[in-house]
Amino acid sequence: MLKRFVSSLRQPKQLIQYLNDSRGVVFLYMMVLSFVVFLPSLFIYQFQGIITNNQYELFYEEVEREIFSKNNILANGEFTINESIDFTYEVFRISNQRFLSYHIQITLLEAGASIHISNQEIAFFSYGNDLSIDFNDSSIQNVSAFTRYLENLIESTSTISFIYIFSMFLSNIFDYLFVTLFLTLLMSFSLYKSQLPFKKKFKIGLYLSSIYLVFNMITILFSIQFLQFFSLLITYFYYVSFYKTLKGGTTRGQI
Repeated sequence: MLKRFVSSLRQPKQLIQYLNDSRGVVFLYMMVLSFVVFLPSLFIYQFQGIITNNQYELFYEEVEREIFSKNNILANGEFTINESIDFTYEVFRISNQRFLSYHIQITLLEAGASIHISNQEIAFFSYGNDLSIDFNDSSIQNVSAFTRYLENLIESTSTISFIYIFSMFLSNIFDYLFVTLFLTLLMSFSLYKSQLPFKKKFKIGLYLSSIYLVFNMITILFSIQFLQFFSLLITYFYYVSFYKTLKGGTTRGQI
């Protein structure tokens, strides 16, 4: 696995020796690499949670816009709702009513907030007597207090944490597969197109796309957003380099 990874980064032309790898070997490589690239996201989650520092600002603004300046009040652990609340943020739907929704729903009830997934309650949190908020008052102190309450609901629910982590991992894999499929098809219509069967081109593409995942890992770890564009561009040149080798026929006897 390590040799394949090193070759994919340093000498993509040498990957031709792995054209006949079994699907099991390629699948194992894909999963191991996806997990390694996922580690920075897991590291950030451990320190910042589901709602990161940057996302908190957006969440705060959404809460202020959708919940405050309404004739509602929370005092002595009891939420008196005179004006309805219903808005979405990312995958969450926050409302004072229950809906059958594909979102993770946070329902603001009189005595606390319940969390539902597919109409199944997974958690309930009382407001507590120390949380008193007049929603007609949109001061920073008030908005921050209720935003933090909602954030704590989300962060302390283990089911949501599991779904979030698992979805991030799946997202990495889907991104990996999509880029590989896209560039493999692109090379099929390029000047360097090969007569190799598609399944072999796709398998070798999973090795060639390693550089894309590495750049994405650096982007996440150091928040260098412009690398996302260069990662695809550089991966494309890796594909061109490999397919030029096939076109030249220098090692065609090994295929």
